[in-house]
Amino acid sequence: MDYASHSYLHFGSGFLFRRGFDIQHAASPVGAPTGDTTSKVHFDGQGGVCADEDLVTTTVYSASPADDFEQDLGVNLVADPAQLPILYFDGATAKLRLLPATDFCFDHNGGNTRPNWNELTGGAWQRTEVTSGRLVNYWVLLTNNPLSPVMLVMGQTEHSRLDAALDESPADLALADFPLQEWKFAYRLTIRARSSWGAATHRAKLQVVTDLRRETPTGTSGAGTQSHSALSGKSFDDSGHSGFQRATQISTSAPTANHDEDDTAGYGVEFVAGDLWLDIAAGRLYACRSAAAGSAVWSYATLT
Repeated sequence: MDYASHSYLHFGSGFLFRRGFDIQHAASPVGAPTGDTTSKVHFDGQGGVCADEDLVTTTVYSASPADDFEQDLGVNLVADPAQLPILYFDGATAKLRLLPATDFCFDHNGGNTRPNWNELTGGAWQRTEVTSGRLVNYWVLLTNNPLSPVMLVMGQTEHSRLDAALDESPADLALADFPLQEWKFAYRLTIRARSSWGAATHRAKLQVVTDLRRETPTGTSGAGTQSHSALSGKSFDDSGHSGFQRATQISTSAPTANHDEDDTAGYGVEFVAGDLWLDIAAGRLYACRSAAAGSAVWSYATLT
């Protein structure tokens, strides 16, 4: 390939997803996890195909990888989940490190510790346990690394609200030393942690999985804008969305203390402070003042 063609493909298109890499999971949008299946993913014994300029790479599943582009991508969530090593930054020099794969789709400190996120504090990067009740995104990455073609990138932000976590895109990550022209973000794994979730080893669950495989290539053209706020790398509240309210719940009854952040009531919504609820039978508009699990507080005004 001549220089001009190579340069055009490398910087214009970058590493491209072709087919495959269909992730399987048991993400739980609401409620507490009942075990560890919501903390794992697999690819159903399949791999996939990517292209890097004129080079096509085919990743295949193997329970015991021995050749290039073989990887244990898992066949089920119980006996054989995907084994994905995890990339993160470390120290004041932002050294890029790779953690060995485990059965879980996030890093942890062993025992019953919650997942870690990659925090920049005091000018240095570190692995920090996610605060109970908060969320972090992990990112599934397709690469041309023959030893580990599929990896995870540890999230760099801890979110207090689900909408903020879902508003984050790869463009919001600090990736100065990542060879983005030769890697492709495939999925965003949104994980919530809560200390009271004793049924899960690491007190966490995979809440939402977002497919990014066909988004804009991760070359110099950008990491692929997933949201309005990603255009400026800002959060939901300061991205021009301010002043807009989440959808008001409309019902013929009043909310209870169990209409909370864990959806204890089984209503299908995990509430946050500031959410609105309209009881059309009583003519009352409720506002959530606190969404604490099992003790949510709602105040109302009567409509006339």
